[in-house]
Amino acid sequence: INSVSEGLAITRAGIWLYDEAHTLVQCKLLIDKGNDLDNESLILTRKDFPHYFKALDSGRTIAAHDAITDPATFEFAEVYLTPLGISSMLDVPIRHRGEMIGIICCEHQGPQRVWDADEIVFAASLADLYGRAVSANERSDYEARLLEANQTLEEKVKARTEELENAQEKLVESEKMAALGNLVAGI
Repeated sequence: INSVSEGLAITRAGIWLYDEAHTLVQCKLLIDKGNDLDNESLILTRKDFPHYFKALDSGRTIAAHDAITDPATFEFAEVYLTPLGISSMLDVPIRHRGEMIGIICCEHQGPQRVWDADEIVFAASLADLYGRAVSANERSDYEARLLEANQTLEEKVKARTEELENAQEKLVESEKMAALGNLVAGI
């Protein structure tokens, strides 16, 4: 998020992720250099911001040059944009396994800003990197669970092998005693 903030010369940027049902997005990380905040627990619901979620459902970048009047972001004007002095927003989708899992939200404070194509591509590239990081983390977690399962299986196999060896020793011992009993009975 620092990279997007510095690369776009903005003071606010955040990572917002969907819940499983895609009924809300929650801010997971927020950089707010103007207010000296680095994390904020914000939730936006589909019920409260239907136009914004309709725009998100398209899976496309939202480049709101005038966030107060843009059809996708105007619902935030009173509760979010005006109080924080945000004039322009750039929201790029984060995808994982072909599904949109959230957005990187870039917020410009001050005079309105027209996002140029290079800035949109830059932010989208960082969103793609985030999606790849999610995939890599998931793969790493899976590998760790697989390694743990293999170790557990090896321990179970070792314990079972010891049990079988002990049972085999007892069986051999029993056969020896039976043979000795037969020998004694024969004498």
